Amino acid sequence: MKMHIGADYYPEHWPRERWATDAKLMKEAGFNVTRVAEFAWSKLEPVEGTFDFSWLEDAIKLLGEHGVQVLLCTPTPTQPKWLYDNYPETVAQDEQGHMHHFGNRQNNCFTSPKYRELSRKITTAMAEHFKGNPNVIGWQLDNELSGPFCFCMACEKEFKAFLKEQYKSINDLNAAWGTNFWSHTYASFDELHLPRNKHSSPSIYLEWRRFHSRQIISFATEQAEIIRKINPKHFITHNFMGLYDGLNYFKLGEVLDFISEDYYYNFGASNNDNRFDAYLFGAQRLDFIRGIKHKPFWIMENSAGSLGWETYGRNLRPGEIRRMTIQNMARGAVGQVWFRWRTSRYGTEQYWHGILDHSGIPGRRYNEAKDLTPLMQKIFAKIDGSKIRTEVAILTDFEDRWAFEQQPNAEGFSYTKALEPYYRALYKNGVSVDFVKPGDCLEKYKIVLAPHKYILTKEYADAFTQFVKNGGTLLTTCRTGVKDASNAVHEMPLPGFLREAAGIRVEEYEAIGNYSVNYKGKTYKVNTLADWVIPETAEVLAKYKEPGVDFAAITSHSHGKGKLWYVGSIPEDKLAERIVLDMVAETNVQTYDLPENVELVIHEKDNASFYFLLNHGDEAQEIKMCALNGTDIVTDKAVNGKITIPANDVAVVQI
Repeated sequence: MKMHIGADYYPEHWPRERWATDAKLMKEAGFNVTRVAEFAWSKLEPVEGTFDFSWLEDAIKLLGEHGVQVLLCTPTPTQPKWLYDNYPETVAQDEQGHMHHFGNRQNNCFTSPKYRELSRKITTAMAEHFKGNPNVIGWQLDNELSGPFCFCMACEKEFKAFLKEQYKSINDLNAAWGTNFWSHTYASFDELHLPRNKHSSPSIYLEWRRFHSRQIISFATEQAEIIRKINPKHFITHNFMGLYDGLNYFKLGEVLDFISEDYYYNFGASNNDNRFDAYLFGAQRLDFIRGIKHKPFWIMENSAGSLGWETYGRNLRPGEIRRMTIQNMARGAVGQVWFRWRTSRYGTEQYWHGILDHSGIPGRRYNEAKDLTPLMQKIFAKIDGSKIRTEVAILTDFEDRWAFEQQPNAEGFSYTKALEPYYRALYKNGVSVDFVKPGDCLEKYKIVLAPHKYILTKEYADAFTQFVKNGGTLLTTCRTGVKDASNAVHEMPLPGFLREAAGIRVEEYEAIGNYSVNYKGKTYKVNTLADWVIPETAEVLAKYKEPGVDFAAITSHSHGKGKLWYVGSIPEDKLAERIVLDMVAETNVQTYDLPENVELVIHEKDNASFYFLLNHGDEAQEIKMCALNGTDIVTDKAVNGKITIPANDVAVVQI
C-alpha cells in the first residue's frame, strides 16, 4: 500500500488545454491523489436543477490516465448567486438580523430547510453520477465546516425545539438556569430566544453553542448518509482546522471514516517568528487531530508557499517543505495533500501560494515536493500500521472552551493557551501525548493532565477518581469543578467532586498579574489566576510568596494506588516543565535529553521502533541515545548510539 500524496486542484480555474500539462507534472512529481470541486457549485449546477458534471468527469478521467486518483468534495461551502438571490432564507443573519452579503464563502444558514434540501440534491446528483468511477476513491464533506453563527428566525425556532428536547419541562429549565436572576424566568418554551447579547445567561449561551454545533454536524451527517448509501466503498472525511472551537470536533469525527487536517505551519508568520514555537504549536494541533478518533489522519491542505488573502506572510525556506511534511508523518498523517497545486490568478486567494506559482512553471517548491515523494513512500512502507508510543494524555473538552469563551474568568485567560506550558514541557523532553475527551478510556495512560476542567459532572469526576485509585497520576488545576452541565456554579467548595481525591479545598480565588511561588527550593512565576488552596490531607509542594496570601499553590495527594496533583495557578514554562518532569519521574515515563530545537516522536510496530528526529534549528545537532542502534531510513546509514542531524533536516532511525 502506498501513501496518498498530492495537491488540491481546481480544473475549473484553468483552460482545458492546460489540464494535460498539470496531470503530466503531477505524475512526474510522484503525486497519486488530488482533491477537487469543493468550491465548484455554480459550475456543477449553473441553474437550479440543471447539473453539468461533464467538465469534472473529463478532468477526473485525464488525471486518472496519469495515475492520479481523485477525492471528490460536496461543493456546499459556496452558494451560487442564483441560490442567494432566489432563496434569501438560506442566508445567515447576524445578531441584528442583517443578512450576510454575497461575495464571501460559507454565508449559509445550516438550519435553513431550503439550504438543506438543495444540499441534499447536489450531493445526491454527484454521488449518483460518479458512482463506480474507478478514479474516485473517496469524499470530503463540504470544506472547513465552521459557521457562521446564524440568528435567523429558523434558527430561533429550532433552538426552542432543541431546548424542549433537552429539558422537557420549562420549570426544569428555569431551575437549571436559575432564571430568577434579573427576572428572566420563562413561562413556556415559546418565550425562549437566541443569545444575542454577550451578557446573556451563561446557561443559554452554552446551550446555544451546543445547538450551533449540532446543526452543523447534522448537516454533515445528511451528506455522509447519502454518499454511503450510493457509494458504500468510498471513504468519507472532512478537513478540520486544528484547535478551532466553532463546533465539537469530537462529535463531527463520529460521522467520518477518518479525519483530515488543514495545517498551515507558516500562516501569518513573519521572518522573525520563533520557528521552534511554530513547530511546537503544529505538533500540538497534529496530536489533537489524531486524538479525535485515535487513528491516523490525512493532511488535506498543507503549506506550499507564503500564505494570505489581502496580505501574505513568511515563505517556506529551502528544505522546509520536507521537514514540515515529515513532522506530519511522525504525528500520524498517512495522506499528504498540499494546498494548492497552482496559485490562483483570481479571487480572494491570489496570494495563497501553491506548489506552482501564478506562471504555472515548475520552480523550487515543485522540485522540492518532487524530490520528497520517494522519501515519503520509503518511510511509509516501513511505518505503515505503526502506533505512536504514548503514556501521557491531555484531556480537553469543547464545552469547557465554549464556557470560558463567554466567561474567561480573568482578563487574558485562554483555555488553549493555558494548556501550552504542560504540552511544551512534554514536547521538549520527547514525551508524546494523546489528546482525549471526557468518556475516553484513561486506563492505558500513566499520566492524565486535565487542566481547567471547568464543567465537571459527578460522572466525569468519578472517572477521574477511579483512574487515580487504580494507580494513575492525574494533574488538574485552578478553575476545575466550578460548573455543572447547565453552566451553573456548583454548590460546594472547589474543586467540587474532586475535593476528596485532591485532599484540598478552595474557598477563595482571584485574578492576578504575576505572583511568585517557591517550588522545592526555587522561585518561579505564576500568572492570571490564583486559587487560595487549603490542604486537608494533601502535601504542599509550593506556596505563594505574595504578602497576605499565605496559601498553597501546588499540592499532591495520594489516593488509592495513584496520585492527584493540583496546580492553583498558571505556571510559567520553567515551572510547568519542573512539575511535569517530577510527575514522569514518579511514574517511570521515559524522557529524553534532547538538544535545543530537536523534536522526537517514537513509533512502534511489531518488534521494531522508529525514532523520528527533527532538527528545527539552523545548526547541526548531535543526538546521543543508547537506544539509537539501527539504520536511518533517510540516508540508509547505520546508527550506533548517536547521530548528527544537519540544520533544518530530519532522521528516521529504525531500531
